[in-house]
Amino acid sequence: MLLRTHLYILAAATMLPLTVFSAAVLVQLVDREVDLVRRSTMERTRAVMSAVDAELQGSLDALRALATSRALERGDLEGFHDDARRVLGSHSGWLTVTLADASGKLVVDAAKPLGAELGTAIAPETLPTFLLRRQPSVGDVAQVPLARVASVPVRVAVLRDAGPAYVITALLNLDSFGALLRGQRLPEGWVIAIADKQRRFVARIPHRAPGEPAAPGFSAALAQGLEGWYRARTVEGRDTFQAFTRSEASGWGVGIAIPVDEVWSGAWRAAAAMGAGAVFSIAVGVLMALFFARRIAAPIGSLATSARALGAGSADVPIQARARVDEVNEVADALAAAAEAVRAREQSLVSADGELRAANRAKDEFLATLSHELRNPLAAISMSAEVLRHSLADQRVILRTADVLERQSGQMSRLVEDLLDMSRITFGKVSIDPRPMDLAQAVERIAGTWRASGRFAGHEVRFDLAPAWILADSGRVEQVAANLLDNALKFTPRDGQVAVRVAREGGVALLEVSDTGRGLSASLRDSAFDVFVQGDQSLDRPAGGLGIGLALVRRIAELHGGSAEAHSQGEGRGATFVVRFPAIDEAAPPGPASASIGIAAARRILVVEDNDDSRTMLCTLLRAEGHTVSEASDAASALAAIETARPDAALVDIGLPGMSGYTLVRQLRERLGRGALLIALTGYGGDADRRRALEAGFDLHLVKPVDGERLRSALEDAVAARGTAL
Repeated sequence: MLLRTHLYILAAATMLPLTVFSAAVLVQLVDREVDLVRRSTMERTRAVMSAVDAELQGSLDALRALATSRALERGDLEGFHDDARRVLGSHSGWLTVTLADASGKLVVDAAKPLGAELGTAIAPETLPTFLLRRQPSVGDVAQVPLARVASVPVRVAVLRDAGPAYVITALLNLDSFGALLRGQRLPEGWVIAIADKQRRFVARIPHRAPGEPAAPGFSAALAQGLEGWYRARTVEGRDTFQAFTRSEASGWGVGIAIPVDEVWSGAWRAAAAMGAGAVFSIAVGVLMALFFARRIAAPIGSLATSARALGAGSADVPIQARARVDEVNEVADALAAAAEAVRAREQSLVSADGELRAANRAKDEFLATLSHELRNPLAAISMSAEVLRHSLADQRVILRTADVLERQSGQMSRLVEDLLDMSRITFGKVSIDPRPMDLAQAVERIAGTWRASGRFAGHEVRFDLAPAWILADSGRVEQVAANLLDNALKFTPRDGQVAVRVAREGGVALLEVSDTGRGLSASLRDSAFDVFVQGDQSLDRPAGGLGIGLALVRRIAELHGGSAEAHSQGEGRGATFVVRFPAIDEAAPPGPASASIGIAAARRILVVEDNDDSRTMLCTLLRAEGHTVSEASDAASALAAIETARPDAALVDIGLPGMSGYTLVRQLRERLGRGALLIALTGYGGDADRRRALEAGFDLHLVKPVDGERLRSALEDAVAARGTAL
């Protein structure tokens, strides 16, 4: 057998393991692609199931609260009927709320007038067992004559030591669950469904009638476990891969079905791409093996010719026995370089993965912090409402509760404003209005306000303020000073010291805030001004905050051509924050301000607000100030009200039903004339929103929520600017 043949066999033997390995990798790749689809679909079913459980749990919580009705304790069915109607009105997804006795007889139906003929409860034969269990329950889909549509009953028991036992039932409209599924925006051809304990559809996309039995595969899967992945057919007969999750709390299940062809096609596309690459690599290898086999065989053949010539006695025969092995070395070097490149690439991927994980952790920590910071004031506000409801006769409790509501709503407003400011600055959408100002006077204004409100209680705060004039936006500069001072107070324990200094050093105006508090570690000093960065805090987060304040300080300073830096000798040794602004020569003092006209006199004011609670509270506040107030919930009723009320001023919400506040203000201006003061009261607080409101015809733009002091101050400033009383 020729040497060349041996080399060809060697080349084929070398390619065989590569071929087998490529085939194995292709199989694993297909399995991996299918597994990725499975995991992502499972995560989606869990998320939908969590949303369904939250919807059901919210309804049960509302019924539990209704079960504690004082009217029900007294046996006052008329009072309980009123309570039930209020709860029903606050839950748009409920069809009705009923109260039944242990025999199943309905005694109250919130959807009907008190005294109307009611009949019996849903499945009255189950009520005795339900009362014995004493556990809230979520029912199954049923066509209930009472509701005339398919619905789901949720129940809680009312058991007392004395008096009859009752069952409170809410009938849930299934449209809310359908809306939840539509919100998932699944690809065309996918199926998503919610099934009750009897394996009947609650909601489904594509639509199937509520109460229709689920497909056998889906029903069997829900009966066998809490979650899983399997292959089965839908009720339409389509072959699909399906993921499901069943709730232990309600017994309901959520399933998502993906056509088999769609799952396999994605996997095989990836496999085909890799397979083509593998085939190409093998083909190139075979060609190279053939090429090098010839180059090896040729020198050997030449050597044999030379040997035969020497055997024949020829002394001048050239010997060409040496093969060109340099090429083999070059291939080895190239492979080594390729391996090094792969190793470098792997290290780069590991590093990038670490950065992504760190960013993901930072995102999770921020969301957890935001949730904590928002839940605290929400909890206080919620409890304040309960306190007010039970303490209407105690003036001191009402005043304390009002203080709590004011502080906590202010805290939520500051959180939202900090987030919006950070977003505007990050995307370059913030605007500043630089004017000559004294940095010391700005700090003194903040100090006076905080001192009067008791913010300095428990700390020793010293001020060393020398005139330092800068060209800046006074509101933004006060925001910088307030954030630095708030940061120092938060991280300084009681009886600690905080020092604030303002001075001019050459061409720089200096704002320095020092404290004797927690201090900064070396790593935290370098990142103190980054977004969402905070020192380690205990689980109860006594200092609070989102880690945005210092980031805003640096960004605002940079917008004015300045800088911000932090200094600390270590943890527990206090910290110093220094902000520098370009200094200017002292500006001429402003002329005397014109006297404010104020709003002490009683006036006629129209409030246009579609949120009933906001409108009621605002009207109550204005009436307490002595004004004559008329109110409207939409543009049509507002236009009708001005014909009789002829208001001097109007507070108008922008987001009204039917006609926006921008359109309404033009008609108000036409009918009331230029003498009326028109104020936009809205949740849209960007610079573009403010400009649009003023261009539409408003005299003033206020961002919700607005407390009483802010509203009075804004009205006084607006009146003074117009040069006439309301």
